Amino acid sequence: LTSPISELQLSPNAPAATVDLSQHFSDPTITGSPALIETSQGNIFLNLFSQQAAKTVANFLNYADNGAYDQTVIQRAVPGFILQGGGFRSDQSHIPTGAPIANEAGISNTTGTIAMALNTDPNTHQVDPNSATSDWFINDANNTQLDPQKFAVFGQVIYNSMAVVNAIEALPKGAVSP
Repeated sequence: LTSPISELQLSPNAPAATVDLSQHFSDPTITGSPALIETSQGNIFLNLFSQQAAKTVANFLNYADNGAYDQTVIQRAVPGFILQGGGFRSDQSHIPTGAPIANEAGISNTTGTIAMALNTDPNTHQVDPNSATSDWFINDANNTQLDPQKFAVFGQVIYNSMAVVNAIEALPKGAVSP
């Protein structure tokens, strides 16, 4: 606790109030922007690299703050590789996306980092480094082979949240078409 929290009283019929506690606490684990992915298997806590990947973090937080990630599903879970989400609803429709963001690759795709997913150019069949929109993935291994393709890391999983990633990856998987 870094500063006192002002008393807040609400009457029984008052509308809900939001209290920003970020100005009152300090966690040395968080060197950038804190974020939380809530799942049915538990919470995944993140430290977003707001200095090293400012545009990518702003893009991710924009989708989160606007509720675009609400009720999305994990669409890809490959144990020992990645856990991917941020794009699809349970009916397999993709969430609306904004324009792709400029690539900020530079941090290695190591275990526990979160990066933006990219699209493949239909003409060249090459990964387009400037195609990231809403989809993200968490590296569940040292995936440094993704670095030359410019998958931009923008944060890391903190606390014991990789246990949640592993629990999701261990769930039974189904096939969905297309």
